[in-house]
This record gives sequence, structure tokens and C-alpha cells, in this order.
Amino acid sequence: MALADSLSSAVLFTVEAEGHTAFLTVDCVEPVVTKYLIDLEMPDAGDSCSDNATADFFPPAGESQSEIIIALFDCLRENGADVPELTTADVLADPTGEKIFGELDPTDPTFAAAALQCQDIIDQL
Repeated sequence: MALADSLSSAVLFTVEAEGHTAFLTVDCVEPVVTKYLIDLEMPDAGDSCSDNATADFFPPAGESQSEIIIALFDCLRENGADVPELTTADVLADPTGEKIFGELDPTDPTFAAAALQCQDIIDQL
């Protein structure tokens, strides 16, 4: 968005889909890009499309899976559990959660007590 705002002739067209390449992979993008490349016709400012009308590709702040996992670890630490501080990069580097969650010890009484205090976050996972 900042790039589009900084260019006087730019228009932001948002594609809500998974992946990094939209042209020729997301059906609703092809006609928009083709119109621009062939006819030099820009989309209207603020236009967008989605490959899945029911998906929430941009959840509100604090509601993405990564943010919930980070909030859980913050809560556990605040309640006395000996768990590492996580960043979004840590969560993204372990997409299965095997490393992050594999190091937790639910039999540790301090961890168990902290987990009870964080149950509302655990329920979101």
C-alpha cells in the first residue's frame, strides 16, 4: 500500500488468495492484468478480488494463527512457565509446530498451572 501511495500514477489492486503469484494462478486476476498490459486500462482504486469469497485471508490483528501462538507463549511466560519468547519468524519457521510445541513439558506443575491461566488462548488454537 505504501508503494502505491508513493507513486502518483499507481493504483492498489488487492488479491486475497494464498501464494505469491496471482497472475495466471488466480482466475479473477487474469482479466485485470490483461486489461492493463494490453489496453493500459488501470483497475479502479481500491478494487480487489479473491479466489475464495468465504476465506478470511486478512484476519484482524491478533487473530492470525501466528499471533495466537505468540500470545499463548507470552501468557505462559507471564504465568511462570519456562517457555521461550517467540516471534512471528519463529512460528513461520516451524509450520507444523513440532519444534515449538515439542519442547513444552505438560507434566511440569508450573507449566500446567500456567496453561490453566491461558486456557482462553489455548481454546483459540
